[in-house]
Amino acid sequence: MKRLYFLIPFLTFLTIGFSQNSEPNIKPVKINRKFNTDYKKSIELTTGLIDSLCLIQFQSALNKSLSISNDFSKPIVIGYIQGGYNCISNSKKTKYNGNILSGYKKGITQLEDDFNVDSYMIYTQNSHVKDSPCEGCILDNAFIKATIFPSDQNCMGFFVLFTDGTFYKYYGEDYFSILTNILKSNPNN
Repeated sequence: MKRLYFLIPFLTFLTIGFSQNSEPNIKPVKINRKFNTDYKKSIELTTGLIDSLCLIQFQSALNKSLSISNDFSKPIVIGYIQGGYNCISNSKKTKYNGNILSGYKKGITQLEDDFNVDSYMIYTQNSHVKDSPCEGCILDNAFIKATIFPSDQNCMGFFVLFTDGTFYKYYGEDYFSILTNILKSNPNN
């Protein structure tokens, strides 16, 4: 009988606990569109080296994810635009957002000629440029988001992968001067 008295409150607790709405109360995120302290904190440069076995696996996964056929004989540059908490280029007037993706694509493509790299402009479904036409731009199928840019701290960034596995990842919008300096530092250029 003592077991039954213990079991009734326990079952009641479980019933109440699991009958509650399990969906979180998610509030819309306010986007910081100003170059201020919060924005400056969102800028980040990371560098590292991918070992040879992981590099082969990553390259294969990247080819499959982006539906490309790259032999990785040259460095690759990925320009990336996503939904982010800090985004100076995200205009409240969406008509201006259309020029952003194609403008960054032109800049990334120019690097192919200047530094002998392969370049890709990737954007996510939740980015402020998702409805902008951009020839040659690729919609992320979540692979780039999951493996390279998991944080939403900034709405733009770039990723450089050199043939030896050295990589640079940058969160921030005004990145062409930084990207150019990184590519100039490559001994193969």
